[in-house]
Amino acid sequence: MEHNLSKSEIEELKAIASKAVPYSENDPILGEYDGELDSDRTMASLAKKFLDEYYAEQRQGEAENGQR
Repeated sequence: MEHNLSKSEIEELKAIASKAVPYSENDPILGEYDGELDSDRTMASLAKKFLDEYYAEQRQGEAENGQR
C-alpha cells in the first residue's frame, strides 16, 4: 500500500509520536483488550508505525528508481 502524505500530515504524525514513548511492537499490553492502555502512548505507537511504513516505502521507491 502506498502512502501519500503531505508535509503537514507528516509533521502532525511526528508531533503525535513525540508526545509519549511508543509501545514496542511486541509489548504484551497491546494484546490485552481489557487492559489499561495509555492513550498518548497508543497514539504515539500508531503514528510511529505509520511514519516507519511511509519512510520505508519512500526508501524502497528511491532504490527502485535509482535515486538517493
